[in-house]
Amino acid sequence: MEFFKKTMFAVTLFAVVSMAFAMPSVVESPGWNIRVRADPGAGEGGLVEIFIYTHQADPGTAYATNLSEGAGDTLAHGESGTLTGNVPYDTAFDIVLLFQFNVSQAYNSTGSTWMMNWVTGYMTCADLSIGADTVMSEVQTGVNDTYMWVQFYLNNSDSGYTISHNETVDVSDWTVKAFM
Repeated sequence: MEFFKKTMFAVTLFAVVSMAFAMPSVVESPGWNIRVRADPGAGEGGLVEIFIYTHQADPGTAYATNLSEGAGDTLAHGESGTLTGNVPYDTAFDIVLLFQFNVSQAYNSTGSTWMMNWVTGYMTCADLSIGADTVMSEVQTGVNDTYMWVQFYLNNSDSGYTISHNETVDVSDWTVKAFM
């Protein structure tokens, strides 16, 4: 009988602990609405991908490499405004936009060089307390004869952003400009 009581206690404890960890702890990506203004085609410049990425302590290094869908720290990913993936609540994250610029947008033909200082990204998102036209940080991820790729990111002054359980996020505005 004593063995039975100990076994039942262990099973009950396991069930309670399992239920505690099985509780919903993510916000499904349909809760994210990011308006996309451009989908670059051949020879065009514009938005390539959007990432909700686990907060990085060294974003200048982390975002200097190409991020990819499903890679380690990618929580959600999208190419057309609807993100797929899950963003755990109370988990710090950064917002990253990958853009490509063509020769007519960001290439100095006189100096034969791509011009990072010709491009700037802005974002507004009241749901994450991102004020109107907040300037995004940027890092170049690659160049070839036709394109320059830049990842623009916001990381909440190095703290990352978090969301609450079942919170919906609407990134109401973002703009990337090339100044020539």
